[in-house]
Amino acid sequence: MHKSSTRWHLLGWLAYAGYEVVGKFLEHSATPLRMKLWLGASLLLVQMVGFYVCYLLVYPRFLRAGRTAALAAALGGVITLFMGLRAFIDEVIYPAVLGFHNYVRGLGSKSSLEGPLAKFFEQDFIHVFVAMVEAKFT
Repeated sequence: MHKSSTRWHLLGWLAYAGYEVVGKFLEHSATPLRMKLWLGASLLLVQMVGFYVCYLLVYPRFLRAGRTAALAAALGGVITLFMGLRAFIDEVIYPAVLGFHNYVRGLGSKSSLEGPLAKFFEQDFIHVFVAMVEAKFT
């Protein structure tokens, strides 16, 4: 990545983070602001990881004619990495360090993907998909 690209990336991420922080302050919910900010920080971190894995590794290597299966597998890996990293931060690190979870304990308590687990996957898929598309067109 060139120096000028690095500046634009940094500026873009700072603008996005600022937008998110302001949104957390303006959002009306029962969730404490401290918790909303930490959860927002974990989401931003994993979005950045997903973006740069695609931008620096996946697309340059697999976005060529005849590499469709490898590209699909790599993007599936990015989705898995994104969801796993976010679950690890929000459900392992945050409870140990900050004393709260993103979702209710016992995520896998039902046999089907209902409740908090389904919401977790649904939200994460949307966020990682946006990061992957942004990386493609950057």
